[in-house]
Amino acid sequence: MVAAAIPWTALWGSNEGWLWFFSRGSKHKEGAVAWMKHFLSERIKGFAGKGVVLYPEGTRSLLPEGLPLKLGALGAAYELQWPVQVVITTNKECVTAERATW
Repeated sequence: MVAAAIPWTALWGSNEGWLWFFSRGSKHKEGAVAWMKHFLSERIKGFAGKGVVLYPEGTRSLLPEGLPLKLGALGAAYELQWPVQVVITTNKECVTAERATW
């Protein structure tokens, strides 16, 4: 959807190698963490000394509390021994909710 919303920036970023797309719904026989570890380590090769911004996600829920984060990218960063800073926000549900509960 990002590529459709801003096609030229997405195309530029993808061609230059600093914007990476993957299908989050895909199943990988080696597991999400192993697949993401390989994916990230291959993409970062041309950017020595640079960092990666990851947006960890949890399972979508209408509950008032958050659910555990998915391990794919965070697990891969941990196994690659990359420094990670996780940012957790609150009270954003009215902006990000797919279905309103109020």
